Amino acid sequence: MIRTARLSLLAAAALSFLLLAPAANTHAATRMPAAPHASSTRYVSIYNGYYTPRTIYITAGTTVVWTNYGAYYHTVTNYASYFYSYGIAPGGTYSRTFSYTGTYYYYDRDSSATGMIVVS
Repeated sequence: MIRTARLSLLAAAALSFLLLAPAANTHAATRMPAAPHASSTRYVSIYNGYYTPRTIYITAGTTVVWTNYGAYYHTVTNYASYFYSYGIAPGGTYSRTFSYTGTYYYYDRDSSATGMIVVS
């Protein structure tokens, strides 16, 4: 009985060693990279005089879509000229994918609307 228990314990230890030990000739350079994060989309509404939400927090690779629900043409203009939508007609949309981290401030050239996007 003691001999059977020792053999079972020895077999369990050997099996766990085989399962946890790295395979021979495994190098970090041969491993596959992690799958990229799926891109996502966030939405901002434009009204006469404001954006909603005014501030959004996203990760790099996210696309932001602005939709003009106002009665007049509006724009999405970055202060640093990173992006500019030209005039978005009522019911129209503008989109931009943010690939780099940072804080992007923008405004509407045709009203007092301002907004901010924080990319991490």
